[in-house]
Amino acid sequence: MKLALRMISVLTGIGLFSGGSLALTYNATIRKIEDNERKAKELAAKEVIPGATRVEETVIDRACSYFKGYDEAGNLVGYAVMNAEPGFQGNIKLIFGVTPDFKRSTGLIILDNVETPGLGNRIVEEPWRAQFAGLALPGEAVKGTRSAENQIVAITGATISSDAVVRIINNGLAKFQEALK
Repeated sequence: MKLALRMISVLTGIGLFSGGSLALTYNATIRKIEDNERKAKELAAKEVIPGATRVEETVIDRACSYFKGYDEAGNLVGYAVMNAEPGFQGNIKLIFGVTPDFKRSTGLIILDNVETPGLGNRIVEEPWRAQFAGLALPGEAVKGTRSAENQIVAITGATISSDAVVRIINNGLAKFQEALK
């Protein structure tokens, strides 16, 4: 009985020490982590809004927000919409630029994804993402060759991931336009 109590008290002590250490580490680093995430989002927004030197974020919901991009003179040069929704294996979080008239995309950056390496994960590659610069909105993913200004060519073997990116953009654009009303 004494041995059991000693083991329980030692394990309890170890658990309390470990939990306390984790809590202290979390509290010491969370502000830095949030600051780094904010900076990364702002940098990505500036990258997909041509000519933007300053951006301002507005949160729409837990998964979607938008940025207004301004040039050095303070003129609105475009928008960036960040949205996250399910892909093939998990959520895809992306940010895409939109012209001030909401008719065309100005670029795309995939911020986070867990798609299949070598297939669906090719959505992060520049040659595929380049299709989104100048894309007429709302977009559509097609197999083979593109025949309209609003179409992108899906990745062979990863059409679900390609379709998901286009769906996330179209849904993000709809949420964004609704939020501006």
